[in-house]
Amino acid sequence: MLAVAGVVVLSYEEDTPAEQRQDPPRGQARAGDPARAGKKVIALALISALGFGTFFTLLDAAASDRPGWAIVAARAGGSLMVLAAVALARPSLRAIPAAMPALLAMAFFDVTANSLFTVASTMGLLPLVAVGGSMYPAFTIALAHLTLGERLHHLQRAGVALALAGVLLISAGSA
Repeated sequence: MLAVAGVVVLSYEEDTPAEQRQDPPRGQARAGDPARAGKKVIALALISALGFGTFFTLLDAAASDRPGWAIVAARAGGSLMVLAAVALARPSLRAIPAAMPALLAMAFFDVTANSLFTVASTMGLLPLVAVGGSMYPAFTIALAHLTLGERLHHLQRAGVALALAGVLLISAGSA
């Protein structure tokens, strides 16, 4: 529970003070208004969680004999889905060459992370591996702080500490 509480606290965002906010004309909702977006955001987050949970559970099942082939199948399926989405949406691809270094780095780290998860899930307890892998929000925020200069609020720092403490306790209990 400590790890889950840490991730919840970690995702906290401070509200913009009223004097810095640009409110829309009276009677119109502000973009990103929690009252309007709340249900949709929660639904999308739950669907995303279901997707991630299903993906990693199936990745573990497929990786029992040949983890490499499980990664190849996952990447091929993901690539086909992206190609289908591009074919349907037909977005402008003019910005791709400028973003290529970041896209290649992102692809490298995505495949590396999923490969390490797959191999780890064949060597140990899936619940421990899943909790460790679910720590990515803490690392995302830490990397954003270090590389992009994102400011961490005290509550977010506390969330990182809680999440890491939770993972350490889970790890100690599984050893």
